[in-house]
This record gives sequence, C-alpha cells and structure tokens, in this order.
Amino acid sequence: LATALYYMDWRDVIQNQQFFGFAATLPIIYNVDSGDAHTQGIELEVDVALTDNLTLHVGGDWNEEAEIESFSQGQFNDINGNPIAILPGNRLANAPEFSFNAALDYGFTLGEWNSSARLDFYRVADFFNRATNELTTKGYYTFNARVALNSPDGSWRLSLFGRNLTDEVIRYETNEVGTFFGNARTFGVEATWSLQQ
Repeated sequence: LATALYYMDWRDVIQNQQFFGFAATLPIIYNVDSGDAHTQGIELEVDVALTDNLTLHVGGDWNEEAEIESFSQGQFNDINGNPIAILPGNRLANAPEFSFNAALDYGFTLGEWNSSARLDFYRVADFFNRATNELTTKGYYTFNARVALNSPDGSWRLSLFGRNLTDEVIRYETNEVGTFFGNARTFGVEATWSLQQ
C-alpha cells in the first residue's frame, strides 16, 4: 500500500501558445513560461497477493485542483478565430480530475517455460487540452490483455496481446483543428530475443 497527499505550487508554468503569422491559415503552436498555477490531490497504489500466483494491482489519482493563478503571455483564438484569454481559475491543460487503473497478474509454467497472463483496465476522466478550457476532451476507458511465455534460459520471450478489447473510442486530444484518436481494438504477437543470457 502506498499513498500520497500532494500540493504543488508552480511558478513559470510551461503553457502552449499559438501564433498566427506569415500568412499561415493554421496557428503555430509553441511553449513558453507563462505565469503561476497550483495542483493538489491524492494518489493511491495497492498490491494484493490473492494467491501464490495471482496478484491484484489497483491505483488511482484524484487531482482535485489544477488551477491557473496567473497568466502572463499572449492568448489563444477560439474555433471561430476570435481571441480567447487564459484566465485565472481555469484548469491546467491535460490534467483530468481523476484516473484509475487495475490489473490482475497470473504467473504459471508451461512445460519449462515461465509464463504470465495479465489483464488491465484504465479509466481517465474528461480533461482540457488547452488552458482556455474551451473544448473538452472526453474521458475514456480501456481493457488490455497479454500472455507472455519466457524460455527456460531467458533468451526468448513470446507474447500475445490485445489492446482496447472493448473497442472503445479513445480521444487523446480535442483542439481547434479536430480530435486525435487512439487505436481501435488491436491484437498482435511479439517475439523478443535477448543477447544477454
């Protein structure tokens, strides 16, 4: 069990800026130190051995506050091209209020091969990609699974995996241009050979 209460007082927070110039039809995005902010919340991690072979991992973060206190540089344009300011009290970009993860790990042997199976779950709340707080990126969840086989001498590892098993629509960013999506349901095979034995 591990937990942490945190309060962070930031100075010269790096924020995105945008610049329209040189006859550009799309903004040029860059980073600059821009004012002050603070965050506060709690993090929790728990590992539980359910059996000799099965382990449960649970973790989460409640980012209760992620607030801009002052902003000293420039401004953005909204989706219609109108100026929009980054105001004190806005939430920081890419700072969801909560996230949660859980996983089950199962270790077993297949002949002489040491093997493992893992099922994990992630949940991320809605968040803003811009400190203007104009456009919300919808939160998402995802289930992933992996089975890995390790050769007796440790030189070979063969893995079968599935990502986003429920084929959830995953949005990583929503901005003035559009939305950037994560991968749909994906299955694959990985083979790894190590030179060190």
